[in-house]
Amino acid sequence: GMATAGSGDVFSGIVTACINKTDTLFSAACAGVYLHGRAGHFARQQNGADYMNASDITHNLAEALKELNR
Repeated sequence: GMATAGSGDVFSGIVTACINKTDTLFSAACAGVYLHGRAGHFARQQNGADYMNASDITHNLAEALKELNR
């Protein structure tokens, strides 16, 4: 479901934002992969894999961040 137009742009934006919040580029990449994947998972649960788009991932990013901060 995440293989849609704009998903890569969302991913690169998340990783770029993580660079400002972590101490290494490796940590930023790991956090970005996790957040993008979890946000995609939440979007899939809401919309189904066939009906997801990139904005669905961004709309579920807050939920993924909450999970990461627990």
